[in-house]
Amino acid sequence: MTKDQLTAAIISINQSAAVEFLMSFDIRDLRRYLDHLEITREPRGRTSIWKRPGDTPAIAMG
Repeated sequence: MTKDQLTAAIISINQSAAVEFLMSFDIRDLRRYLDHLEITREPRGRTSIWKRPGDTPAIAMG
């Protein structure tokens, strides 16, 4: 998907996201966010699975 297509797909799920804000991210980050949004639309339960990407920390301190 192109950056424009990813942005449009994200906004179709998260209507509060601003195009200008989303365009500041690269394609990989937009794809990851879209994947996350799509997973959150599925019913939760024992069959619901989300795996944290290996390049992100489990705990972050600010």
